[in-house]
Amino acid sequence: SDVAKYCTALPTLILTRCTQLTDVSISDVAKYCTALTFLNLTDCDKLTDVSISDVAKYCTALTTLEMGNTAATFPGKNAFQADIPAFQRYYAQLRAASVTSTKLKLVVMGKGEAGKTSLVRRLKELESPGAAPAALPARADRTIGIEMTTLQSTFVVHDFGGQPEYYPWHKLFLTPGALYAVVVDLADGGASPAAREAALLEQLDILHASVPGAVVIVVGTKADLVVIVVGTKADLVVIVVGT
Repeated sequence: SDVAKYCTALPTLILTRCTQLTDVSISDVAKYCTALTFLNLTDCDKLTDVSISDVAKYCTALTTLEMGNTAATFPGKNAFQADIPAFQRYYAQLRAASVTSTKLKLVVMGKGEAGKTSLVRRLKELESPGAAPAALPARADRTIGIEMTTLQSTFVVHDFGGQPEYYPWHKLFLTPGALYAVVVDLADGGASPAAREAALLEQLDILHASVPGAVVIVVGTKADLVVIVVGTKADLVVIVVGT
């Protein structure tokens, strides 16, 4: 550690077969000796990704790196000399993947004009109790592709456009760990129950193919427009509008 702190302009460091060398020491080397162009850590078998990631992050001047027989996970570590760009990309990706997300991902999907955007807007209104309700989207305001918003500073909402031409792009945003709300239009312009069921199953099939085992909530919308036949007599049909 003292060498690292006081020899900050060191260009070359060879530490082969230092079997007692630990991650703490190499992390210090990486952070202080940023001018290193040649580093040999061959057979330092106690070194892990903890310190090797710091080498990738801080030693940006490296042109030669040898790290065979360490405990690092870099696939090319046992090559005579590591591929430096590949080495830096690999550990940049590991660092990004290790960042703990403070947001929850909510994906709202369903057939076109099922009420997905209206649902998101109503949920958004919960952030401002007492405020006047926002206007619901007109037909011309349909979602194109994907719209994103944040709810309660916690949920990052992906509102998917429901037209079939957008479905291939949606798959890029279907990831494990998200919560999926599949929206079903209960009125659907008079479509049959079988048609509504088919629309729901289509969305569930998409999820099953891309993120099997996903957590799904099915949300029925436009219940106030549902027409239910509750009885008939002669030429009289008794119906109930809404639920």
